[in-house]
Amino acid sequence: MQRSLSSVAVFAVLALSIACSGAQEPDPRSYSEAAAYEYSRGVQRMENKRHDEARVFFARVQQRYPYSEYAALSELRSADSYFAEKSYIRAIDAYRRFVRLHPTHPDVEYAEYRIVKSYVERMPGDVFVMPPSYERDLTDALFAQQASESFLGRYPEGEFSERARELRLTVIDRLASSELYVARFYHRRDNHLAVARRCAYLLDNFPDSTPAREALWMQVRALDSLGERDAARAAFARLQEAFPGSDEAQRASVLLGPAEDRGEEGGAADDGADGDAEPTGAPHAVEEGR
Repeated sequence: MQRSLSSVAVFAVLALSIACSGAQEPDPRSYSEAAAYEYSRGVQRMENKRHDEARVFFARVQQRYPYSEYAALSELRSADSYFAEKSYIRAIDAYRRFVRLHPTHPDVEYAEYRIVKSYVERMPGDVFVMPPSYERDLTDALFAQQASESFLGRYPEGEFSERARELRLTVIDRLASSELYVARFYHRRDNHLAVARRCAYLLDNFPDSTPAREALWMQVRALDSLGERDAARAAFARLQEAFPGSDEAQRASVLLGPAEDRGEEGGAADDGADGDAEPTGAPHAVEEGR
């Protein structure tokens, strides 16, 4: 009898505790179903461009259902929401956190690709009222180059590798254009040694960039003007091999003809400065070459 009364007392205490706490009816859905539901609500708000609200739901999934597969996905979608808002620094941090916390997740490659994409999006673009992009700060372009090459080293044949290669080409064209801009600056001032060194740097670091063809031609002219005939011919051979039949290769062939045909012993004629307007400020790394 005493044992029965004790049981009744325990039940009464539990019932009173639940009533006092204002506990709600338990959610009839399973743990996974509830996580999927909250996640879908966040995705829906992302699709409607209500990113702040979306991140509230994604955070809720991570807090309430940390052992669900939707917790990691919510972290990734939060990063995507920052990217969609063009908050690229926050997106990069969020993607990196996802990669660090979930190194074996099947979406790690995607997250690392989006890091590359974020850096590329942060690079300065060409705006009519501003100096060309290659005249401005290239810090993000350097980060993008590093990130893209690191990505391709890890995923040479991955799902996003082709897109990463395209981004890398965009990045190295931007960096090479900056080097070519400085080479033109020196060319207009007849600083042939600086032109030769700047073009050599461009060709060593960005050989598959679009500006490489003009850089080879400028290098031929600069070396010829310095009296470095053997080096000029070596640069011409490289130009001819890489860009056979191009205007630059034909001009270089004429330039490096016999001295009597040119009417002088060394020294290149100016076949056009290939230049643009004067720099609006101090050109990128303007010195006597690297």
